[in-house]
Amino acid sequence: MRVAFLFAFVLVGDACFVFHKSPVVTRSFVIAASSDANDNAPTTVDAVMVYNSAVLPTVLKMTAKQWFDQRDQLRNDFPGGFEMREWEVVPGAQVDVSKLPFKSGGVGLVLFANYPGPGDHRARIDAWEKPRILLHDRTFAVAGHP
Repeated sequence: MRVAFLFAFVLVGDACFVFHKSPVVTRSFVIAASSDANDNAPTTVDAVMVYNSAVLPTVLKMTAKQWFDQRDQLRNDFPGGFEMREWEVVPGAQVDVSKLPFKSGGVGLVLFANYPGPGDHRARIDAWEKPRILLHDRTFAVAGHP
């Protein structure tokens, strides 16, 4: 009887794992900078994988300026709540992120581009399969299919 119960427990546990869908669909993305991106200057782009659902609303309210100014303090306030990776993309360049550089279990994936002008310069990309991030002269756009 114990063996049957243990077998059923393992089977149900494995089924839950198999049928549980992660909220983060994105597995790769491309960052492509136009020749005049960021007024002909390199653009710092941060991808932020959020693991703590309480942190996600805070990150989603931030502009890129707030993110770049406060990210170190956020890391101190929420240790383990998120991971980030940074790329410095020069005009005319392309960065292929063929595999997300994060551990699994994220609840959201947010991208920030550090432009000096006004604007949020933020995009939530976790629902996109293979987004293409297009860095323009004063802002960026996400292309592809969510």
